[in-house]
Amino acid sequence: MRRSGSRWRRFRRLVLETYGPVCCFGTACKFGKLAIDLGLPVNHPAGFTVHHLDPLSLGGSLLDLERARPAHRRCNSSQGNRPMALSAWTSHDWPTS
Repeated sequence: MRRSGSRWRRFRRLVLETYGPVCCFGTACKFGKLAIDLGLPVNHPAGFTVHHLDPLSLGGSLLDLERARPAHRRCNSSQGNRPMALSAWTSHDWPTS
């Protein structure tokens, strides 16, 4: 399935209605703020994108609402195809022993 068309637009709206316009990256947010400005174009670095907790390139589902969250485009792009639980760690979170 493509990330365009009416099904994708409905899914994007559903993600926003379910989780609100708040970046899912929390303290790792690249903008230092969690709120997503929905007035920005989708290709703007701070614009709204759908982040898939299970990367699509690793078999994640495109339209799985339970595994999708709102994110800024830059936050989502910097994530790459790493699963959220691992890449959200910072050096302060890593076990020391």
